[in-house]
Amino acid sequence: INTRRNAARRLEEEVSNAGAPPHGDQVPLLEEDANVEQAPANPPPVTEVEMRAILAQIAQAITIQAQAATFQAQAMTAQANREVDEDPQEFIDEVYKTLHAMGVSSSEKDELAT
Repeated sequence: INTRRNAARRLEEEVSNAGAPPHGDQVPLLEEDANVEQAPANPPPVTEVEMRAILAQIAQAITIQAQAATFQAQAMTAQANREVDEDPQEFIDEVYKTLHAMGVSSSEKDELAT
């Protein structure tokens, strides 16, 4: 019986609050005109001049990104070269450990050394 009373009371509250503004965690009802401020469905066409400017910007961005990647690769190579120059035996040991971890046989290591 309590379950029926609680359900009936909740139904009455929902009916009475149907027109009331939301409060707390409740989500407001969507309005029919909510999407009026969106961009038009058919945007104006892009002119050739605008398209050329857009493509030039894209090309410039790609060039800058490629230059940055090249600079980073050069810096990493220079760092690796400095590390090899500092202690070549340590570099050789690291290569040997890597080859060993890869399962390269001694004869294959000898071939790589020549």
